[in-house]
Amino acid sequence: MDTKGIKKAGLGRGLSSLFENSIKQASIPSSFSQPTAQNSESLQNLKVPLQTLPVAQIRPGPFQPRKHFDDQAIEALAQSIRTHGVLQPIVVRQKPKSSEHPLPQYEIVAGERRWRAAQKAGLTFIPVVLQEFLDQEALRIALIENIQREDLTPIEEAEGYKRLIDEGGYTQEELSSLIGKSRSHIANMLRLNALPLSVKEMVNQGDLTAGHVRALLTVDNIEHLAHKILSKKLSVRETEALIQKIKGKDQLSEKASKERFQKKTQTPSSLLNSDHSSQNPEMASLENHLSDLFGLKNNIYIDETGKGSVVLHFENYEELDKLFNQLTGLEKEVF
Repeated sequence: MDTKGIKKAGLGRGLSSLFENSIKQASIPSSFSQPTAQNSESLQNLKVPLQTLPVAQIRPGPFQPRKHFDDQAIEALAQSIRTHGVLQPIVVRQKPKSSEHPLPQYEIVAGERRWRAAQKAGLTFIPVVLQEFLDQEALRIALIENIQREDLTPIEEAEGYKRLIDEGGYTQEELSSLIGKSRSHIANMLRLNALPLSVKEMVNQGDLTAGHVRALLTVDNIEHLAHKILSKKLSVRETEALIQKIKGKDQLSEKASKERFQKKTQTPSSLLNSDHSSQNPEMASLENHLSDLFGLKNNIYIDETGKGSVVLHFENYEELDKLFNQLTGLEKEVF
């Protein structure tokens, strides 16, 4: 199969554009639970390469982006199949032979929801289009066919885009043309892949929207804020306002911390750019040692050249006199 042809086809019209020379949407009789002569004649009249395969010999494919299947939606589709039959065949490829399975096994490329619903409807056979696909081709078809559906969660959509880029070799620009969505939309959705797993699950469960989590991506403590949004039932606009408020506080806090640090690190030697010992465990240890020795608070400052100063802090003249006596006593012991 020509993989370049897949990319150029622009799957904006759905999966059928891949097979427009052979696959037409077909109404399969609701009695299609097993092959019969009447059904075979109907299929011949359809003039499409349809086959019927046992439902039990078909398995989900590895490239399915959908992780969550709505049981109610599957049941509704099953009821439709009971009434109207399978309206569109699923697309499968044959799996390599295995000693574990004496009968041929098939892998779904597109149409897992229909397969699940057919099982619920009690069908033992299902109409399929059997094609040979390389892994990369199966990946492209499965992901694009599902991404074009509106009921994927934002996380499933984001992960689908990522797989198409990582495994399918697409660029964001190619994806934009391929699926008919703007490049900015794709870029914004791809950002959701950076979310913590717990927050992704909140999105998959429908507790948070893509708008909520896109705002969260601009701050720290994403999980904490996500729970806060849920507990307060904030809208997207309220979430964005909360994020802006947090950012404003963070900026003020950072500015105040910087000013306090600069004031604290000012010394008689004007070592304004020195590394304070509070950020250096070794310097902190030395400060503690000096504190034990003299009984005074102190700070050690060292600049990039290795030069620095030791500052001993006294509260009154009595402490200064005591310090002087200690220092002169040390001088006598040394000399």
